[in-house]
This record gives sequence, structure tokens and C-alpha cells, in this order.
Amino acid sequence: MSEQLRQSFANADPAISRRFAELVFLSDNRSLLPQITVPVSILYCDVDVIVPTAVIDYMAARIPHCDTAKIGCSGHYPHVSSPQLVRDKIIECLLR
Repeated sequence: MSEQLRQSFANADPAISRRFAELVFLSDNRSLLPQITVPVSILYCDVDVIVPTAVIDYMAARIPHCDTAKIGCSGHYPHVSSPQLVRDKIIECLLR
């Protein structure tokens, strides 16, 4: 799986990859978190080198009506590496 993902990034158009990176890494929407009016469930992995659990905690503390749900896998793309676990966790969150 990680090799597939690496290859996907390697084959991506550099201009598109650059624009995506700029949008993701240069955007700061933290001030908007308290304005979210719908219930939110943040699904996350224990070990994610891109988004540490401190980010999850920060967001959960600032989003009204927010809960967190740890998925029993690691990595930043659990929907790719463990889709069944993600599906099960989404269903669990929806049934709360």
C-alpha cells in the first residue's frame, strides 16, 4: 500500500501537487472552528506522521458538539489502507 501511494505521488503533475501543498500547508482556518454548527466526529489514527494527536485534541476542544473516534490502524490514509475499519467507525459514529 505505501509503495502504491508513493508511486501515486511520484506520478502526479508537479504543478497540481504544488498548488495542493500551498492550499493545505499555508491555510489557517483555526478561527472558523468555533463557528461550526453541525455535530462533528473526527476519525483519526493513533500513529499519523502528518496529523499528530495534538491536532485532533486542539480541533475537538474548539469545535462545538465534537467527538473523536480512534480507528484501530496507523497512517494518514486509513480509508485507503483499512477501509473496512473506517466504514465500521463511521457507522459507529452515526449510531451515537
